[in-house]
Parts: sequence; C-alpha cells; structure tokens
Amino acid sequence: MILLDTNILSTFGKIGRLGLLFEALGDNLVVSPNVLSEVKKAKELGYDHAKIVYSIFAKGKIRVVQMSDNESAYAGTLPKSFGSGERDTASIAKCRKAAVVTNEKKIINFCQREGIAVISLNSVLRHLWAGKILSKSQVEQLIDEMELKDNLIIISREEILSD
Repeated sequence: MILLDTNILSTFGKIGRLGLLFEALGDNLVVSPNVLSEVKKAKELGYDHAKIVYSIFAKGKIRVVQMSDNESAYAGTLPKSFGSGERDTASIAKCRKAAVVTNEKKIINFCQREGIAVISLNSVLRHLWAGKILSKSQVEQLIDEMELKDNLIIISREEILSD
C-alpha cells in the first residue's frame, strides 16, 4: 500500500498527468479520509486540478482507507503544523508500515525521523526516466511544467536526471 498526500496529487493533477503516478508506483495507491476531504473541498471551490483528481476517486482508481482507532489516536499526537490529511497519512503509514508519497519537505523529514518509508517527488521523477517510463527529455519537460503550473522550484534537477 502506498499513501498519496494531497500535494502530490495536486502537483500531478495541475499538469494533467495523474496516470504517471500509477505508472511509477503501481495500482495500490490509497489516500486517507482527510486527503479525500481536502481534494473535495478544493473541487467545490472550483479548482480545475481538484476536479481531475476527484474523478480518479470517483472511478475507484485510488481508494480511501479508513483509519483504525489507534491510527486516529496517533494522528492526534502529530504536529499541529501538519494539515489533517498529512497527519492521517503519516499515521496510517506508520501503523501499517506503508509508504508515503509527498513533495512536502516537513513530511519527508518527519517520515525519515520516524522510520516511515517515504517517496519524494524527486524519487518519482527519477524513476519515471530510470524505469524507462518516460525519456530523460520528457522528464525535463515534466519538471518545467510542474515548476510553472504548481509554482514549484525543483532544485535537484541535476540529481534527478543524472546517469
């Protein structure tokens, strides 16, 4: 099981390439209830990328996992600086020994400290070309598009694209 957080869904949704997450990570992609709520709220506010992401849920391609009492309790102990989706996601991943996919540095750092498997956006991008899903130049274009449409600055471009 691989847990996606809201920001990784948003990044790929904004460029209209959610399918790449399945190609890079497989079909066992899930979200926490609060990630679904965050996407639903963004959709209701009229964000186009959220409509795209929400349609993937509606088709059942990404399922929502319900939290156990232990997971809910643990989520309540996590930093208040995390959003509710981030707390749920980290809690489920820790309790179920699953991986989290994110491009939030604070979540990456937390997961590393807590022994939670974490897959960064940089790792996904690297795997897209190293795994021969996309060419190196296509990944470069993807990075350019993410930086433009999601206001990201991907500082490790050279590391992602190194041979």
